[in-house]
Amino acid sequence: MKLIGLKRRASSLLLAMALAGQLTLPAAAVQGVEQPAVQGGDVVIEETFPDRTFRTWLLDRTNLGGVGADGILTQQEIEGIVTLNLSGMGLTDLSGVEVFFNLQILDCANNRLTELDVSGNPKLVRLYCGNNLLKELDLSNNPDIAYLACSFNRLSELNLAGHEKLIALNCEMNQMEKLDLSGCSELISLYCRNNQLEELDLTDNGKLEFIETFDNRLTTIDVRHLEALRFLHIDHNRLIELDMSHNQKLEGGGFVVHNNRAEKIFLPNQPGLMIDREDYEEQDPILGHDRVVWYLDPEFTTEAPAYLEAKGQTLYSLRIPNRYTIYFSANGGSGSMAGLSAVWDEEVELPESSFRRYGYTFSHWSEQAKPDERDPVYAAGESVQNLAGHNTDGDRVTLYACWQPNEYTIFLDPNGGEGERQSLSATYGKPVTLPEVPFHKDGKELAGWALQANGTVRYPDQGQVQNLTGEPEGEVTLYAVWRTPISELQKPYLMELDQLFQSYAASSGGKNYTSQDWETLSAAYQQAMLHYQELDAAKKQYLSTSVYKGLEDRHELAGQKRNEVQTLESAYGGLDLTQYSEKGQAALAQALKEGIEAIEQASSVAQAQQARTDAWAAISQVPVAGEEPEEPSEPPAGGGGSGGGGGAPEQPEEKPEGDTEQTVTDEKTGASAVVTTTADGAVSAQVTLPQGVDQAVLPIPCAGDINTVAVLEEKDGSTRVLPRSVYRNGVLTVRMERSGRIAIVQRKPSFTDVSEKDWFAQPVQFAASRELFSGIGGGAFGPNEAMSRAMLVTVLYQLEGRPETSQGTVFQDVPAGARYQMAAQWAAEQGITGGTEEGKFSPNTSISRESLALMLYRCAGSPKLSAGELEQLNHFQDGDLVSSWSREAMAWACANKILAGDPQGRLMPQEASTRAQVSTKIAQFVALTTQ
Repeated sequence: MKLIGLKRRASSLLLAMALAGQLTLPAAAVQGVEQPAVQGGDVVIEETFPDRTFRTWLLDRTNLGGVGADGILTQQEIEGIVTLNLSGMGLTDLSGVEVFFNLQILDCANNRLTELDVSGNPKLVRLYCGNNLLKELDLSNNPDIAYLACSFNRLSELNLAGHEKLIALNCEMNQMEKLDLSGCSELISLYCRNNQLEELDLTDNGKLEFIETFDNRLTTIDVRHLEALRFLHIDHNRLIELDMSHNQKLEGGGFVVHNNRAEKIFLPNQPGLMIDREDYEEQDPILGHDRVVWYLDPEFTTEAPAYLEAKGQTLYSLRIPNRYTIYFSANGGSGSMAGLSAVWDEEVELPESSFRRYGYTFSHWSEQAKPDERDPVYAAGESVQNLAGHNTDGDRVTLYACWQPNEYTIFLDPNGGEGERQSLSATYGKPVTLPEVPFHKDGKELAGWALQANGTVRYPDQGQVQNLTGEPEGEVTLYAVWRTPISELQKPYLMELDQLFQSYAASSGGKNYTSQDWETLSAAYQQAMLHYQELDAAKKQYLSTSVYKGLEDRHELAGQKRNEVQTLESAYGGLDLTQYSEKGQAALAQALKEGIEAIEQASSVAQAQQARTDAWAAISQVPVAGEEPEEPSEPPAGGGGSGGGGGAPEQPEEKPEGDTEQTVTDEKTGASAVVTTTADGAVSAQVTLPQGVDQAVLPIPCAGDINTVAVLEEKDGSTRVLPRSVYRNGVLTVRMERSGRIAIVQRKPSFTDVSEKDWFAQPVQFAASRELFSGIGGGAFGPNEAMSRAMLVTVLYQLEGRPETSQGTVFQDVPAGARYQMAAQWAAEQGITGGTEEGKFSPNTSISRESLALMLYRCAGSPKLSAGELEQLNHFQDGDLVSSWSREAMAWACANKILAGDPQGRLMPQEASTRAQVSTKIAQFVALTTQ
């Protein structure tokens, strides 16, 4: 009997291996194996379970104590199976599980199930089906369910009505809009966070001790009858009021109701229970009110303390109006104006503009630099309110000065000719064509127009003029200049010179010339005209060319002078004069005045450029208040050399020949940068942020590529790479958060496992050169390794400049001193991540595509999406598989080209991301948010 039994088991094992695809038997061998007889009611595994992985598991003799290894499940064997642990096997189909009619515990979590039918398992007591793709779950035929965990699925509703034995329910991270718990009289623990519940009826759940409803849409909840309640976490909902007056068994830390819209909270009379204000203090902002202060009385006279013993008090919230600052932009003008502090719902009077712009008069203020008819405008002196601060305390808004070009009048004087004086209306910035000569003079013809009665020709007959004066309602007189008509013989020789002068004057409009320039040019022209007829052809040709060249040279010089003056005035206007003493302000004004004079006196383009450079150097050397050197009370003692005196005076530092400077500005903030390029191509910039500006984006002209970065020179002499910089088309766009000096350098890290031919080579170099990513050791980057949650928060923390965080950690699985501890703490404090479950961060868990999108979306400030952007997910085959908690983030990522589908049109939201893939997304994110 024993021998026969042994042979039968060996034959069964071989057959089971063959069925599982682990062994291929010759046909004769299979025929020679003793086949178990199938009795009535027995189950053939191959025929009953369509999922190959499930079949393989059943045929494995190490599972179920060898039951089913022969390919047959007898009724007796089935009856003895009360537990199935199928977690994490990658199952897609659990059909056949209904044969286990005696099943009491089923763990099928962490698979890819889209359907689950347990109607044939009426004795189920515990069901664990979390982390699948289930859209519905019917437990109407499972009355004995006591423990149900169906978190991280796609359930839109869950009906558990009448399940009297249900003790614990975990249904977090679904898309549930409805949860029916009627009749669940034994329910003790309810964990339904991260859903879309708008209501939750707990009338029949009187034994509840633990409730976790974080991140739903509840506007009201009644817990007064829950006398056994120990923990109530109901933060991030929409509650207006919460009554806990009858919940007298709450434990310390068991009550959390922050981030709602709470106006009143009723506490229980429970001596010894200490209420921490942090558990309810912060509430979601309402329009114009971001902050809340809590009081113990409805008159708001006694503020709630940081810790309060529960004695039946009622807490009342007082909404504090947001503060914001109005900044002013010259918008093409010059000068500076201090910001204006304002408070939500309080009127503030807009000041008169102190900006100036030659040729223009201030008209009004606008929130747009170039407003159209739909944009609101505000007059100086107008009382306004709520220009900013709609959602955030400390918000800011910039009002741009809008300018109206000045009108002026041009008078035409006959200057000895016959005819009435005439007038033309003109607008600054717009050309005016002079009319055909309205006067005549016997024996003379009109040579052109002069600015003085005895002046030389400044403008040709019927030529265009522009910007003759910038003064409002100004007047300019043009005087006719008469000459003897040139004979027909002379005209061919004079034609070229005349055409050159007229063409040049018409194209320039004279707008870039000083009066001295034009006096010289006109005199040269008139002199040439008088003597032209006496010259031979060769000399005539030479004179035409030389006069034209003179016009060109003076045009370039005049234009350069104007540019240099405007650049210097713009940089000067960006200074915060409040930081300088009265003496310092006088020194600044003097340096500006002398600089402008030096520019105007320049006789070449190079001299004009150098004059502006020298002027800004002089301005930069003026110390701010508090850093001015003390003046000695007596002359310093002489040094001990044979020549007496104290040594040679310190010589100013000379810049290498060929250095150039230019100033760039951030129009939004008024920040500026003086960019220096040395003769050998090295680029640096001195960046100045106006007072009250906490960040600015500046375009630094330079030669470079994806590895070009900005390095900030710290006050202690150390340096720090600024991660938010993007190189495009000859400009490195850099985000600065304070004034300072930066150097533009090349950083090209290399890794043994990253080739320049790899698709991810450039993103990896981009991220590594900005010190966002480092290698994994041994010179390798690990492009195909999974990106963990700890790695991602570290990258984002680096991107934000490693800001300070509070001490300790909010996550119990983040050990003190871990390399990612500060990053995880920062991410939690900033709302970038709330962890994976209560109190846990899961640092080593791979980051999915939808979790990556969510963190980037929150890091970008959770921008509001348009209707079109919200529809992005509808374009993908698996768009409906995106979790509810990440749908907005995924839509944002797709709309901004951070995420895209595969060739089959799939987003694969739950797919793990590799380090190479994340480096690509980070590079795209930095480019998107640094502009």
